[in-house]
Amino acid sequence: HPETLNQADFAAYQLMYTKAKDKCYMDLSRDTTLILKSLVYYKKHGNASQKGWSNYYAGRVYEEAGKLFEAGLYFLKAAEYAGEIPDPLLGMMANYYLGELHDKQYAFDKSLEAYKTSYAIYGQTSEDKYTGTLLHAIGSEFGINGNRDSAYFYLKKALEIAHEQNDTVEIIAIYNDIGLYLQEDSQYLKAKDYLQLSLSLERDSNWMIVQKIALAKNYAYLNESDSAILLLNEVKSIVETSNDVELRAIYYKALAEMEATTENYESSFFYQKKYITCVDSVYQLQRKSSLAEAEQIYNYLRFQDENKMLRTKHTQII
Repeated sequence: HPETLNQADFAAYQLMYTKAKDKCYMDLSRDTTLILKSLVYYKKHGNASQKGWSNYYAGRVYEEAGKLFEAGLYFLKAAEYAGEIPDPLLGMMANYYLGELHDKQYAFDKSLEAYKTSYAIYGQTSEDKYTGTLLHAIGSEFGINGNRDSAYFYLKKALEIAHEQNDTVEIIAIYNDIGLYLQEDSQYLKAKDYLQLSLSLERDSNWMIVQKIALAKNYAYLNESDSAILLLNEVKSIVETSNDVELRAIYYKALAEMEATTENYESSFFYQKKYITCVDSVYQLQRKSSLAEAEQIYNYLRFQDENKMLRTKHTQII
C-alpha cells in the first residue's frame, strides 16, 4: 500500500506509477497532484537523474491535462538535467515533446529545431527504437515549413524503418503525410495513391474521418466530384455534431474547395467563412499559453538562480 511507504519510497512509487501509465498509453491528465508530490520531494532530495525524470513526467502529465505552459517549463528543465547527467534518452524525450508543444502552437521553426536536437541526442545511444519516429517528426516539420525535398527525404527514410519494424501505425501516418504534401504541391495523382493507401490500412474510426476528408479534397482537385461528395457525406453527421473544432475546420475547408472546383462560388464562400471561424477558434485556444513565453520565464528563473548562487559564493569568499 503506497500510504505505508516513507517519503523517499513514496516519491519513487509515484514516479514509477506515472511512467508505467505513460508507457501503457493511459490517461495522465488527472495525475497532476500525484506527480507534483514526487517532483517536490526530488527537488529537495533527489539526484540529477531523479530530478530530470520527475520533471519530464510532470511535463507529460501537464501536457495531457492541456496545460501547455507548465508542460513546457517542465520539459525545458528535464532537458537541462539531461545535459548535466548526461542522459541521452531523457534529452531525446524532453526535446521531442518540446517539439510537439511548439507544433501545437504553430511555432514550426522551433518545433523543427527541437526535433532535430532530439534526433541528434538520440544518435549518441546505441538504440534505434525511436529513430523512425524522430525521422518522421523531422520530415513532417520540414513539410510544414515548405522544404519539400527535405520532407520527402526524411519521410521516406522513416517509411523504410516503419516497414522493417512492421509498424502499421507509423506506416499509415507517413503515407498520409506524404499524400498531404504531394496534394499541397498539386501532385494530385501521386497524392491520391498515398492517401488511399493510408486509408486502406487505417482501423481507427476517428482518424479515418480525417483521412476521408483529405482524400475527398484530392478527388475534388482531380474533378472526381462524385467520389468527393460520397466521402464527405459519409462523415457529415459525425463532423457537424462533433465538439472538435479542428475537425470541423478541415471539413469546411474541403467543402469550400470542392464547391470552388465545380464553380459554386457562393456555396464555396459560405463554407470558407465557416472554416475561417473554426481556424480562429483553434488558434486562440492553442495560443492561450505560449511556449515561447514559457521559455522566457524559464530562462529568467534560471538566470535568477545562477545569480543567487554567485552571490552566495561571493559571500562565502568574503
